[in-house]
Amino acid sequence: MRKKILVRLTLIMGLLIICLQVFFSTYLRNTEFHAEIKNLEVTVKQSIQNYQMLEKYQKQARNLFAKDYFKRVQIAQIITNEKNLAQLNTNQWQETLNFLGIQIINILNEHAVVVQSSQPQNIGLKLLQIGELRQLMNNAAKKYILDLNGKDPVTKQKTIYLVCKLSATTSMQLQIPYSEWQSYQRQATLKQLTKAIPTQASRTLFVLNENNKLLALSWNNTQKVNIDNRLKQVKKATKNPIIVEFNQKKVLMVAKKYADKYFVYTSQLNKIEQKILGQLGNVIFFMLILLLVALLVVYFMMDRLVLKDIESLNFLTKRFCQGYNVKFSNYHTPELNGLAQNLSKLINVIGTKNEHLSSVVSLLGDNFGAYEYYRELNQLYYSKNLPNLLGISEEECVVKLKEQLKKEGQRLNELPDENAKIENSSIFKTVDGKTLLGHHTYSKQISYTFFEDVTEEQNIKENLKATLQKAQNENYLDSLTKLYNRKMLIKKLTNIIKQKDPQGIILFMDMDNFKEINDQFGHLQGDILLKEFADILRAQFGNDAVKVRLGGDEFVVVLTHAIEKQLLEKKLTNFLKVVNEKLFAKYHNVNLTVSIGAAYIIPQFDDIDSLYQKADEAMYYAKKHGKNNFYII
Repeated sequence: MRKKILVRLTLIMGLLIICLQVFFSTYLRNTEFHAEIKNLEVTVKQSIQNYQMLEKYQKQARNLFAKDYFKRVQIAQIITNEKNLAQLNTNQWQETLNFLGIQIINILNEHAVVVQSSQPQNIGLKLLQIGELRQLMNNAAKKYILDLNGKDPVTKQKTIYLVCKLSATTSMQLQIPYSEWQSYQRQATLKQLTKAIPTQASRTLFVLNENNKLLALSWNNTQKVNIDNRLKQVKKATKNPIIVEFNQKKVLMVAKKYADKYFVYTSQLNKIEQKILGQLGNVIFFMLILLLVALLVVYFMMDRLVLKDIESLNFLTKRFCQGYNVKFSNYHTPELNGLAQNLSKLINVIGTKNEHLSSVVSLLGDNFGAYEYYRELNQLYYSKNLPNLLGISEEECVVKLKEQLKKEGQRLNELPDENAKIENSSIFKTVDGKTLLGHHTYSKQISYTFFEDVTEEQNIKENLKATLQKAQNENYLDSLTKLYNRKMLIKKLTNIIKQKDPQGIILFMDMDNFKEINDQFGHLQGDILLKEFADILRAQFGNDAVKVRLGGDEFVVVLTHAIEKQLLEKKLTNFLKVVNEKLFAKYHNVNLTVSIGAAYIIPQFDDIDSLYQKADEAMYYAKKHGKNNFYII
C-alpha cells in the first residue's frame, strides 16, 4: 500500500509541477513581455523628451549665435565707416577678420551682388537671393538674415551667412565658419543624443524620418538597420508593439512618432526568452524543493496517522476471515476508530450465528442439523448438534464441511451471475451408520445445508425395496439354478427384436444322456449337476449375457452383442473344453456331453418363435453329428 501511495503522490507532484510550469511559464512570459514593452516605451518616450529639449536648446543657441554675430556686424560697420575697405591690404583684412572671428566680409548692393569683399574673387558674385535681400531691406523691424545651412561658393563646404543692413542700398554679409555654430551647439545633435542613451547589446534605438532615412542609431549595436519594408513596419509599430525580423533576428519593436521623425526601440526575442527560462528554472527549482518537502511531510503524516492504522485494520479483518478471533484497538483518527467499532459490532453479530443457528435447529428437533458458510468472509457456522449428528468430532466436522464446500466452489465458478444458485439434495451414510438427508443451497455469497436424520425411514424403504426385489427376482429366476427362467428370456428377446437394428446371438444348449445321471445317481445328484453347470455359464459368459434355464437339462444363453463367427467358434470350443474338464469328466461312464446350437439375431427374425426354431435346429444338427459339439447358423 505504501508503495502505491508513494507512486500516486509522486505522480500528483509531477502533474502539479507540470501545471505550475505551464502557469509560471505563461505568467513569466506575459510579465516579461509587458515589462519589456513598458521599458521600450519608456525609453522611446524619454528619447523624444530629450529631443524636445534638444530642439529648445538649439533654438536658444541660434538666437544667442545670431545676437553675438549681429554685434560683430555693428563693429564691422564701424570699421568700414572709419576705413575704406578698398584701402585695406591683405594683412589688415586678416587682422579684422581674426578680430571679428569670421571668415569673409562681403558688401552687397541692392541687387545682392558683392561690390566689396575681403576675398576679391567674390566681387561680382551673387551670394544671396534677391528676394531674401528685399525682405530684409523693406522690413524695418527685421535686422538680419541668418542662414545656418549655407555653402561656400568656392570650396562648396558648409558655412554660415549673416546679412545685415548698412544703408538703404547696401548690406553687409558675414561668412562665419560652421565650427563656430557647432561650438554654440556644444555637440548637442540628435545623433549624439541617441548615442549617449545607454542600451544593452540586445537592444537597438534608432530614428527615421518620413523619407525612410536613418538619422541616428545607438552606438553599442551593429551600425545597420535591415528590416523588410522598414518604414511600413515602423509605422505599424507606432500603433501596437510588433515582432519583426531585424538584422536577421526576431525582435520586439516599439515606435513613436514626433514631428516628422520616428523614434524606434527594438529588443531581441532570444534574449527575452533566455531571461524567461532563467527565471522559470529558478521558480521550478524552488517549487520542486517545496513540493518535495510537502510530499515527505504528507507521506510521513499519512504513514504515521493513517497507513499503519489501515494496515492494522486490514490485517485483523483478514485474520477474522481466516477464522481467528480478533480485537480492534484504538486508532489515531476518529474515522478509523468509528470503522473499527463498526467492524467489532459486525464481528460480535456474526459471532452469535452459531447460537442463532442452534436455536432454530432445536425447534425442529434432535434429528435436524444445519450449517451456513459465508464465502467472502470465509466464516463457517453450524448448529451445536451437527458434529454428533454426523458422528464425528468438532474438528473433523469443520474439515469435512470445508472439503465439501471447496468441491462445490469449483462448480460455483460456472454460475452466470452473482444471484444464481445451485440447489440439490443428497443422502449419505455417517461413520456410525446413520442415514442423513441433506438439502443444499450454494451461491457465490453464501451456502447453507439442512441435515435430517432419516435412518428409520431409509431402513423401512430399503427393507421394502429388498422385499419387492426378491419377489420380482423369484418371479424371473429358476428356483434351482438361480438363472433366469423362460419368462425373463421372452422379455429380453422381445426387447432385442424391437430394436431398429437388432444384434446378438442366441445359444441353445442341451445335455446329452442327462437322464442316465438321474437314473444312476438319483435326482438329487442331477440337481447338483445342473447347479454346477449354471455356475460354469456364469463364469464363461459374464454379466452382459442373459443366462436362462428353460427346464430339465435345457439352457439358453443370449449374447447381446454380435461377434464374428470365428471368434464365436473359439469361445464355444473353449466352453466345451471347460465343461468337459470341470464337470463331465466326473461322469465319464455315462458319456455326458453338451450339444450347442447358435443362431445370429438378424432383422429377418421378427418374432421369438422363428428365432427359437433356428437355434433349436442348429442344436439338433450338432446332436445328429456326434454330440459334444456346436453348430452355428
